[in-house]
Amino acid sequence: MTTKSFTQNEAKGPIELPAPVFDDPRHHIRLYHGDSLELLALLPESSVDLIFADPPYFLSNGGITCHAGKMVSVNKGAWDKSQGPAANHEFNRSWLAACQRILKPNGSLSRNRRSDANTS
Repeated sequence: MTTKSFTQNEAKGPIELPAPVFDDPRHHIRLYHGDSLELLALLPESSVDLIFADPPYFLSNGGITCHAGKMVSVNKGAWDKSQGPAANHEFNRSWLAACQRILKPNGSLSRNRRSDANTS
């Protein structure tokens, strides 16, 4: 059975969201998978308690890295390929602004961090 979620947009009336990939009504948890900017635009303002984001790091540049003692490609796909610093910055500004719009006043945003980032 497919579950559909609806939100209310004052100008347009009900807006249909795609079916969540995970829905736990008991704990008020609902997860969606899709294009972040498209999904965020469908959600009402100040309606979300927590956003966990794992944005592109724009590292798919044809390079290689060492993982578990083996040389592996860093290419994740076209979605992770840099379009240049200005475009990367604009993308980050866009998704962060969309998140800010839908977060409740006391909501939180958690952004995943590259596991190989320098921590010193």
